[in-house]
Amino acid sequence: MAGVLLFTLSTVMPAYAAIPGVPASGNPSGIPTQNSLTISWTASSNSPTGYQIEWAEETSFGVFDAWTDHTANTANTDITKTITGLNPGQFWKFRISGINGDGTSSPSPEFFAGTLHDANQNFSNSTQQFTEGQFFGNGTIFAQDQFFKGTQTFGFNQTFSNGTQFAASQNFTNYIQTFTGTNTFGDGTMFAQGQTFDTLQIFGDNMDFDFALFNFAQTFGAGANFTGNQTFTGSNTFGTNAVFGTGQTFPTTQTFGAGANFTGNTDFSTNQIFAATSHFADAQQFPSDEIYNFIAAGMTFGSGTDFGKARTFGTDMNFTSGNQTFIGTNVFGDNAHFASNQVFGSTDTFGVFPSFNPGTKFNAAMTWGINANFTGIQTFLVDQIFGRGAHFDTAQNFTSSTHNFDAFDMTFGANTLFPSDETFGTGANFTGTINFPNNQVFPVLAEFAASQDFPSGETVTFNDFAKFGSGSTFGTARTFEEFTFFDGTQTFVGSNTFKEGTHFGAAQAFTASQTFGAATFFGTNTDFSTLDQTFGAGTKFDTGTLFNNGQTLASGLIPAYGLLLEGITCPADGTCIPDASKYLAPGELLAPGTDPTAIANTISNKTTSFTIPGLGFEMSFANVTTSGKVNVDPIDPSTLTTSTAGSTLGSRTVTASGTSITTIGTVMNVSLDTAIQSGTMTITLPYDESNIPAGVTEENLEMVHFTGEAWVTENNCSVDTVNNKITCTVTSLSPFGIGAGSSGSISGSGGGGDNIAPSFTTTFSEDDYPLRIFDVDYSLSMIENIPTKMIKTGESIQIELNMYDNGGPQNVQHVDMYVNQKGDKILNDRSETVITYDSEDIELQDPYNLIQSANVVSSVLGNKVQFLFDVSFAKAMDTSDILFRVWDLNRNVSYLHIPDALEVNESGLLSGEQSSETSEILEPESISQDPTFIPEPLISTDFLKGWAGFSSESISDPEFLSHVGLDGQEIPNWVKQNIPRWVLDGQITQQEFVNALEYLVN
Repeated sequence: MAGVLLFTLSTVMPAYAAIPGVPASGNPSGIPTQNSLTISWTASSNSPTGYQIEWAEETSFGVFDAWTDHTANTANTDITKTITGLNPGQFWKFRISGINGDGTSSPSPEFFAGTLHDANQNFSNSTQQFTEGQFFGNGTIFAQDQFFKGTQTFGFNQTFSNGTQFAASQNFTNYIQTFTGTNTFGDGTMFAQGQTFDTLQIFGDNMDFDFALFNFAQTFGAGANFTGNQTFTGSNTFGTNAVFGTGQTFPTTQTFGAGANFTGNTDFSTNQIFAATSHFADAQQFPSDEIYNFIAAGMTFGSGTDFGKARTFGTDMNFTSGNQTFIGTNVFGDNAHFASNQVFGSTDTFGVFPSFNPGTKFNAAMTWGINANFTGIQTFLVDQIFGRGAHFDTAQNFTSSTHNFDAFDMTFGANTLFPSDETFGTGANFTGTINFPNNQVFPVLAEFAASQDFPSGETVTFNDFAKFGSGSTFGTARTFEEFTFFDGTQTFVGSNTFKEGTHFGAAQAFTASQTFGAATFFGTNTDFSTLDQTFGAGTKFDTGTLFNNGQTLASGLIPAYGLLLEGITCPADGTCIPDASKYLAPGELLAPGTDPTAIANTISNKTTSFTIPGLGFEMSFANVTTSGKVNVDPIDPSTLTTSTAGSTLGSRTVTASGTSITTIGTVMNVSLDTAIQSGTMTITLPYDESNIPAGVTEENLEMVHFTGEAWVTENNCSVDTVNNKITCTVTSLSPFGIGAGSSGSISGSGGGGDNIAPSFTTTFSEDDYPLRIFDVDYSLSMIENIPTKMIKTGESIQIELNMYDNGGPQNVQHVDMYVNQKGDKILNDRSETVITYDSEDIELQDPYNLIQSANVVSSVLGNKVQFLFDVSFAKAMDTSDILFRVWDLNRNVSYLHIPDALEVNESGLLSGEQSSETSEILEPESISQDPTFIPEPLISTDFLKGWAGFSSESISDPEFLSHVGLDGQEIPNWVKQNIPRWVLDGQITQQEFVNALEYLVN
């Protein structure tokens, strides 16, 4: 086509230069000669065609000439270079650059290489300065006190004089050397096989010896490795984790560090004391005519160890590598662990928590500590008296001997075989199904596994507080003693007798009339709809229970809907819910003049909680020490102590912690009957929203508690506004109720103008103490002379702090406990170890990881507030003060300083005499009879820093003045530039600062 031009377009990519990559490293290669050396380096990337080699000769120690080219371009890709024509003892630094057609790379990191020094050089007249990496000829002699800055390569038969110091990781393995006098060897030094040391040396850590000869007793650092059999002289001292070769002999007793590892059969001197966590090889022999000390903890023994005669072992011994030969009557410390098929032939003594693997054989009667653990089937050829808490595995056969199981809390696995007439101690726990002998009598607190079968043709006798797992079958009518607990649905046959306090699980069915004792509990969906039953006083029924048409329920029974105030007859619908006037519903106010009977409940060390569904009442216990009954008694409001009638029928008004509180539900008196507990408890009470006064929110409801002859408000509580209940953690029992303040202001800050700080003396009688440590009470006058408490790492200490505040116990919501502390000054920085409780939140500042666990519980004791600190330590801590800082809602602060209060170590024993020095608690306001009260912090540290310009937050002068309760618009700049720093450094108090501001603005 005429007049048309056609073009073909193509894209041409530009070519970018790809110069070689930098060689990563270079090194001398091989052993140099007196006239030559070889260097090597890593190859460059990007296809080099050659390398530039630069060098600079050392002219004096550490001083080098300028860089020059040794080879401008090798013109090949070899990465080694041998340089010849040199002189002995010359030394250079090198660097390498890659070359190709696109250019030259940057040079590699510099490295050093030199020629071999002449043989038999004598430097004995004076010390020399040698750069790291020298090669010394054979027979070199060095001066006294020679110092080698870095590692060197030494030839054969060097002579090193007294005071020589070698760098870490020095390698002498090529040749034996001559060391005269005392020399210092850095960490990681390695010696040639057969090296001799005729004098005392100074060895660092991780040394490596090979068949060495020590003609003088030495002290070795940690991690020394002794290959083969060394020759030691005298009593040497070895650091931790030393490793010894097979066949080592020690001529006399040595001092071994923890973790010593004897890798073969070792010949020890008699009277040898072994360190903690020592490890012994298989087949180690300890001759019968020699004495050894195995008291240190955590040793490990190889298989086939022969102990020669009876020995005494410390804690945490590990014999699990294989069978050992124990001779005579041995004593094993706590937590000893043994291998399968171990044989014990004599009457040995075991500490607590020993563990035995399958196939262990006991040919004699042992002395047992508590909590022995037997894994798998064991063989007991002689009658044993087992200790408390012994645990036996499945299918253990005890029929060949008559053993004693009278101790508490033993555990037996499924299919265990017992002889007839076996007796068991309290709390025996049968964790699997067992075919018990006929006429078996069970102990108090016996516990049975799910699906246990008691055949109809066999007689069994149960005891109090028995506990049965779900699905048990009883074969025939049985008699169950007091406080029996059935967990889940059981199969009962005929008419059984259930004594007081029986607890049934959900959906239990009864096919015949039963005899039920008082205070029985029936779980959800229990069905009595087919026949009438007779229920004992105080019986409790959970939700979904169905009753037979015409069933009578007596006054004082507690169906799920409430406490019956009079007897009723059930209609045909099965629910048996009468008119509301005949029962007290959960959260309802009891009418004055009505006084129901106390309701009994059961707790044990296996069932530590109970509920009363018909009252909405729940309770649990941290620790039950004696099983028994707990009573819950709804109180006739007209008899409620120190109260007046409220505006609603049945409500009562009390003064609790300085605040007027009106109850909105029935007050319950909770008391221990036969049960005994220790520690904290949680209690849950319901409330009816319709009883809450106008203007009061659910979140502001309080639990009140009558204790110490006064009403107080509990402050360790949570409000469940969905299910309408309040749960509190408490430390004592007495009447409890739920109430509301008169206008919704339940417990506030006490109002402005209050500058009275919490007190450790006000209202304290002779029997009241502000401080309790390890269950010992201390008055304020005793604080400076409290003995140092020794604590073992991992174990906890409990410290109780009690105080009074004029605004009521609820007014104190913040406490700090400082440990790892010296003196009474708080630095307010991140280097301090402090446990903080603030309005139920617990915070831990622990920069040195000293604390293993920390918990704080706040409770009200009469007109005082108590903080219970429970703290355990992960690491040792030198003798430390404790400093408490407490402030109330008005920021009035008190301090309590306890000098030399704690020391933490692995043993829990005193490390030395307690210092007689004491510190004043505060300066200049030292505590004498009562702590100094400083109304601070009025200003938080962050707020102060924000106003002063020390942080990113910006706070204006008017905002700052308003925050401290002053009117004004401007603060002079010189104040802002100087005084905040004085406050933060503790040179003046916040109150002094505020006083100065008030003077300035006014």
